[in-house]
Amino acid sequence: MRKSIFILISVMILATMLAGCAQEAEVGDAIMTVSGDIGNTNSGDKYVFDEARFEEHSVDLVIDDVWMGEGQQYRGILLSSVIEIVKPGSDVTTISVIAVDGKSAEVAIEDAMNMDILMVHYLDGTILGEDIGGPLKIAFGAEAQEVYPDDSWMWWVAELKFK
Repeated sequence: MRKSIFILISVMILATMLAGCAQEAEVGDAIMTVSGDIGNTNSGDKYVFDEARFEEHSVDLVIDDVWMGEGQQYRGILLSSVIEIVKPGSDVTTISVIAVDGKSAEVAIEDAMNMDILMVHYLDGTILGEDIGGPLKIAFGAEAQEVYPDDSWMWWVAELKFK
């Protein structure tokens, strides 16, 4: 009888451990980290976009870049898609875009949901090099460019913080 109870308890512990492992898939090296008031995480209290997750949600857009010229062939994740994925809290009004050097810019969540604002990782099918702001920068579509000044464009972006 004691042997049966021991086996049953062992199986239950193993099942619990395996279930916990299945909840969080393996996360590769971060291209972009999302933090703050978010409901969906995959790495502790953050959501990490590694190369695979980034590519899975990427779209192609042609954007007239105020710094690099007209008709840039960009590929990346729209902020509206990031919102859908991370499920921010209902009180969130702002997304802080934070670069590796600490510079930040603010984007209204309402604008992010309704305008083409792209977290760019590719230019003409190639990963952005550090010399042109890579591996990640933010770019604003035509409508968003009417709202956000040129200094809102940021290079070397590392994190989005929902607040």
